Amino acid sequence: MQAQTLNTYTYMNFMCMMKAGTRNYQWPGRARLVNRGNPCEAIVEADGWSYHFILGHYDGGYYLCIPDWNIGVDLAYPTDLFWNRDSMIRSGLSKRKTETFVQALLVLSEYLEE
Repeated sequence: MQAQTLNTYTYMNFMCMMKAGTRNYQWPGRARLVNRGNPCEAIVEADGWSYHFILGHYDGGYYLCIPDWNIGVDLAYPTDLFWNRDSMIRSGLSKRKTETFVQALLVLSEYLEE
């Protein structure tokens, strides 16, 4: 899907996977772009919850804010899963929410303008 053809009503689906102990978990999520650019805004839905993402770039790198949930974290490039997972876990997010958020970042990253 090209950025030019994406409208604000199009949902981008993604799958989340996580291993906890000996069990594997998998759940769907979806993201809807609200504003393209810097910052990029989107609505992310997963596990029956909705999150308003504000994803942007500043002189020190990237950031993700989810104001309704009092969440704000520094990110590496939005596609850097390892660093972003670690940053979110250090901020106190659960592993399940972290996995949802990093997968959402992957689908949203092409719509973030630097």
